[in-house]
Amino acid sequence: EFGKQYRPSVKYLCISDGTRCVNVSANDLEHFRGPVKRLTFTSEAPVVEKQDWPFWLFCDGESTYELTPKRADKGHGLQMLAGLLGQDMQSIIALGNDQNDITLLKTAGLGLAVETAHPALKAVSDGVVPVVDGNPLYLLEQCACGKIPWERIVSQS
Repeated sequence: EFGKQYRPSVKYLCISDGTRCVNVSANDLEHFRGPVKRLTFTSEAPVVEKQDWPFWLFCDGESTYELTPKRADKGHGLQMLAGLLGQDMQSIIALGNDQNDITLLKTAGLGLAVETAHPALKAVSDGVVPVVDGNPLYLLEQCACGKIPWERIVSQS
């Protein structure tokens, strides 16, 4: 349904199977075989998400979109990474900005949302971090190094 509805306005597609990204034309989309973990595309027409779609729709700017399966779970990915690195989940700080980060923030020891985050993410976060020059990680680094107290940058969600 998505392909039929938006194919005329889609100019560029990048399909990722998790190991590589393949550029295809909109007309070649139905010929692509293999698992799709992420789809990035540009569209001349606005794309509106439907509740029954099995993927999240994210817009970066005015015409670049990303589709990610709703079954993808960043929280599970974080648990796997922590296990590989031998880290306790309580020692991990996660930072997110959209609904696909909800499980990530809930799984981490401290889950923070950026101030421009989706309201649903802010609602489940442990706090909200301002964006400084487009880089919220700078403030977290300053806190981790003891240069800025948490209370100065993290507000309650």
